[in-house]
Amino acid sequence: MIRRMWVLMMLVLPVITMGQESTHLFVEFENEVASFAEVRVGQHRKSTNFEGQVSFNLQHPDTAIILYPQAKPKSIWITPGGTYSIQLESRGSTQLNPVVVTATRTHLDRRESPIAVQVLGEDLLNATQSVSVAEGLSFRPGLRMEYNCQNCGFSQVRLNGLSGPYTQILIDGRPVFSALSGVYGLEQLPSSMIERVEVIRGGGSSMYGGNAIAGTINLVTKEPTMDEWEVRSQTTLLGMRTPDQVIQAHGSRVYGKSGFQLWTSARSREPFNANPDALYDRDGDGNAETEDDFSEITKLRSIALGGRYWYRPTSNSRLQVEGRCLYEFRRGGNRFAYEPHEADIAEQLIHKVAGFNGQYEWMSSDGLQRWTIYSATTFTQRESYYGAGGNDPDPDVRERAQLFYGDTEDQIANGGMLYGWGPNEFHSLLVGLDYQYNHVSDVMPGYGRNIDQTVSTPAVFAQWKWNLNEFLTFQAGARYDRPMITSTNTFGGEPAFQNTTTYDALNPRLSLLYKAKHNFRIRTSFATGFRAPQAFDEDLHLSTLGGAARIVVLSNNLEVERSNSWNLGLEWDHKVGPWEGRTSIDGFYTRLIQPFVDVPFTGALVENGDTLALFDTKVNDPNGAFVAGVNVETEWVSPNWTLQAGWTLQRARYEEPIEWYDGFSSKQMLRAPWSYGYAVIGYFPAEHWEIDASATFTGSMITPNERLATLVTTPFFADINLSVQRTWDIKNAHFTVEAGVYNILNSYQSDVEVGWERDANYFFGPIRPRSLYLSLSLGI
Repeated sequence: MIRRMWVLMMLVLPVITMGQESTHLFVEFENEVASFAEVRVGQHRKSTNFEGQVSFNLQHPDTAIILYPQAKPKSIWITPGGTYSIQLESRGSTQLNPVVVTATRTHLDRRESPIAVQVLGEDLLNATQSVSVAEGLSFRPGLRMEYNCQNCGFSQVRLNGLSGPYTQILIDGRPVFSALSGVYGLEQLPSSMIERVEVIRGGGSSMYGGNAIAGTINLVTKEPTMDEWEVRSQTTLLGMRTPDQVIQAHGSRVYGKSGFQLWTSARSREPFNANPDALYDRDGDGNAETEDDFSEITKLRSIALGGRYWYRPTSNSRLQVEGRCLYEFRRGGNRFAYEPHEADIAEQLIHKVAGFNGQYEWMSSDGLQRWTIYSATTFTQRESYYGAGGNDPDPDVRERAQLFYGDTEDQIANGGMLYGWGPNEFHSLLVGLDYQYNHVSDVMPGYGRNIDQTVSTPAVFAQWKWNLNEFLTFQAGARYDRPMITSTNTFGGEPAFQNTTTYDALNPRLSLLYKAKHNFRIRTSFATGFRAPQAFDEDLHLSTLGGAARIVVLSNNLEVERSNSWNLGLEWDHKVGPWEGRTSIDGFYTRLIQPFVDVPFTGALVENGDTLALFDTKVNDPNGAFVAGVNVETEWVSPNWTLQAGWTLQRARYEEPIEWYDGFSSKQMLRAPWSYGYAVIGYFPAEHWEIDASATFTGSMITPNERLATLVTTPFFADINLSVQRTWDIKNAHFTVEAGVYNILNSYQSDVEVGWERDANYFFGPIRPRSLYLSLSLGI
């Protein structure tokens, strides 16, 4: 019987396939290959491959419907055996609605994402005159970049009111920012290597693991798509007198199935002293008679180099590798002509960084199944000096100052695989395995500090997206992490504390998108997050107070910090005459369970009656804390104008007051302003001319002055910048001259501390005083 059925099938199949002919479609969008475009023919559904191609076997003519992010849907009549080249049209400004990847780990039009994604593009980085990635991050709602140390320029990005360690920073979707690289890493990345920055506010641990309580910032590097190159040089006079010079260059070449890009950046900055005429009491006789010669902005020398290469072995596969390296010298304090151990105060760091990122992507012939295998690693070596007393009249103090050198080594690695399947237009599934590894060794013999920490985290995650209908999309995801932390910590000569702990962390995320109208969307989401008890970036940074080092000690009883986050957002698209616009309002609430708190002055390292170091202890606050607020954003574009503006109103509070110093308690989280925002205006008065104005606004906040052991309410700051640029076309090249002013109003901290006993962490507001700059660029 089976033999007869087999014979029958062999006879029928040729009849069924007879008359079928292969029809080929090649899809482009804005003159570039449209990979992953969805094509529907009758009951069949496929996606274009990496070369923008897709094929169907047809018996009779039919209609093909092509769907692609940012493009208008297109229908064409196709016949068996035909070959069609299809050019899709934009359905609106790509600046307002770019393709994003961070929310779902798949390419998606930002309007179709169930999770709100904010995008900071290359145009905005240029319009805000951002030399590094750090300088541009304040131009998105809920984001605020702050600088916390006069001596070394330690910086961190705050998202929705929470400090830096609450935000997961990614490079091309990979968590290669470690505890050490997070201290200065964002300032070390040149803006010339970035295509765009994607920001997700709210818990992101369900996709990217720990430390994504406040949200996720994904730095998407430039991908070579055409032959081009550009060289740019910028000179800035900080405070109208101190030079800061930057040279950046990048170039790319594409050869059919492959392409590569190289970029480089070099920077030379002299130390800047905001108050050279101020006097302080150096010898303690009660008379302020010594001129202040301490820096507010560090001396800096850096050079970075990187590249990316991609290759398509077949039309359904793609290989990509990327590498980068960095050398950076930075120093703050005084007596820069001398060795750091000969200064009154010096913080000097030499970073050597090397990183690698690679991935291989494969998709099935119909484009409905995809595999991605990825790996990434970063190695960082740091030589440091944090110390004081090198210019003391006492020879014993000067000799002891030579002991405050340190060495730190850090390695972070990430690897895993993803599988995506979209059986139809209603459902898509993504599952993956992920492994993260981080080892840091930090040795500072002069302070008796030794941190040796290894964090190993295997994880599995899954995400399901369900398009219930054309109006409603539901997305659910979860990630299970099992971090194992092995640490040996020694502080102040005390016996070493050794510990190995394993934690279980299951973090779900639920999201809903409702498209009430074609131009009006409502999003809501719930997510959980966690932070494992480990040394974070601020714990590996030392500041000075009264000539003594400030060191963060981890409590032996430190437990996991967890969070619950809720978001509700409304979004409108507008069309008014020649203007296209978008406005969004997003409410957020994050509840912190057992948050980490640094309790000041819990101990000291004393030698021969002199205090060498002061200890703060990181503990859990059992009462919890919360951050709640509203982000408002609007963006508009027209042929001659662009406008972007955003504002955040928030409250960041502990449930019970924290006593920071005797007589000074507060529920308010420190360094968390109640309101802040930004605005960027671009005007194109004529061909080849551009005028840009940008501003960041920072409201009052509570910050500590540890020298005075008090809490200070800071003033309002308005940091306004203005630039004008002119471009000339020279055959196939362009030459651009740009001139501008940073911080026109000179909105700068008025009570910056002076002298060797200053509290270096009492530093807030704009990083630059009023400064002039001139930029020249040449490229094709």
